[in-house]
Amino acid sequence: MNIAYYIVQNLAKSAVGIYFRKVYVIGEDNIPKDGPVILCGNHSNQFIDPMMILKFSKRKVNFTMAATSYNKKIIGTCAKMINVIPVNRPEDFRKKGTGKIKVLNSKELKVFIIMF
Repeated sequence: MNIAYYIVQNLAKSAVGIYFRKVYVIGEDNIPKDGPVILCGNHSNQFIDPMMILKFSKRKVNFTMAATSYNKKIIGTCAKMINVIPVNRPEDFRKKGTGKIKVLNSKELKVFIIMF
């Protein structure tokens, strides 16, 4: 385990201990002790999920992160230090379109969008 992972893990443990009085881990016995596994948080927040997993997981975990966050200076530097995998999401490639919306009646709407 690299030193950066250890430091981040301990920071996560401390933060969870400060912000949450009690945390109940349910179903921990369903997580295999070795071999591949995918852990999915309920996504309360992009930082809380990994902190909870870091605090309570008994094995080293690799995370994914939105590439937009991964490319930010401070967050991205920390992410790179613990080998986070950046993920490009469809919403990261959206473009602002121009167009018109026309209401035909109370039940019908036509949208004309021009994308470049």
